[in-house]
Amino acid sequence: MKVAILLSGIGWDRAPFDDATVDVWTCNDEYRLHPPRISRHFELHRPEDWYLSDDVVPSADVPRGRYLRPCDHMDHLASLGVPIDMQEACADVPRSVPYPLPAVILAAGGVRLFDSSLAYMLGLCLLERPSWIGIYGANLSGPEYQDQRPTAQWLLGLLVGGGADVYIEQPSTLLACTHLYAYEPAPRRIPDDVRRGLVKALNSREALVQTWIDGAAPSGDDRQRVSDLDAEIGTYYAALAQLGLSGHDGALAHALEIDR
Repeated sequence: MKVAILLSGIGWDRAPFDDATVDVWTCNDEYRLHPPRISRHFELHRPEDWYLSDDVVPSADVPRGRYLRPCDHMDHLASLGVPIDMQEACADVPRSVPYPLPAVILAAGGVRLFDSSLAYMLGLCLLERPSWIGIYGANLSGPEYQDQRPTAQWLLGLLVGGGADVYIEQPSTLLACTHLYAYEPAPRRIPDDVRRGLVKALNSREALVQTWIDGAAPSGDDRQRVSDLDAEIGTYYAALAQLGLSGHDGALAHALEIDR
């Protein structure tokens, strides 16, 4: 069994959709990205906790303990045609199945440490033991994701220790650091022009992808623009590599996050 886990950050669209031997797992409202195929979906937020709106709502305006979803979210889940892990089976989602939380906690050594949808997806990998796990679009920068990253890295460590082959599409701050402490010198400060250019390119790409999440089908021009932005981002990474950050794009992303 092989699994590709999709989040909505940069690189989600580079998942191996054409490889029929790989199951593609998505979560929440990622169907709005229009991925070529989905094998399994996760919606572990209870329906009563959804904050339904088709408007662009700043995260600060979403009530605490609620989770922004489109008004037709339930209909979309019902139409996906794949198993959907939820806290409990939902009559309005025919293919919903209860997420096996007790068994997952047991597989994690009894440790109750699951603080994100990614963590629950990795937890199920502990239970189902795929031989290969690819993670795409897991940039995990920003305050919320900084808090969630340690758990994901712990679970990845359990999976690697259990024999799984793990691949992380870049850029990502998962399993990344700027340098090996004590063995390597700390990298030099990122020049302001490189930092500003890279942040602008990353934000432009994220904003374009967000329009797909918000329901706009990607056009050929959109996909070309994403390709151009990826190339531009690559040139900035090459410049950063000259500062001693070569060898792992995740380290570059981590350094950029620190330098902001």
